[in-house]
Amino acid sequence: MPDENRRVDTPPDFFRVCGEPSDRMKMQKMRDTPKKATHLYLQLTFAFSAVVWTLIIWSGHLYMGFGLMIPAIMWCPALAAVVTCRRLGREFRSLAWRWPSNRYIAAA
Repeated sequence: MPDENRRVDTPPDFFRVCGEPSDRMKMQKMRDTPKKATHLYLQLTFAFSAVVWTLIIWSGHLYMGFGLMIPAIMWCPALAAVVTCRRLGREFRSLAWRWPSNRYIAAA
């Protein structure tokens, strides 16, 4: 018999918007200082790229995975930035990622 007191319109935690910190994360929020944020970002960048570099070294060439290791290495800093913002409870808007103005697109 289903629980009649449970509201149907409330989604579980895994359906949360990625930018919205959960209640647990608000309680466990790290002290947000620029020095700690920089250290966390560098550690995460190193950890993510170490996985890719390990696979490259193990295979013996850069063409492992039909050449997808190079884009994977390039995405490691971006992934580290997103995880750092999530871990520190910052909004993703603080990264100031936006589409460039038209004059820069025309120059490219």
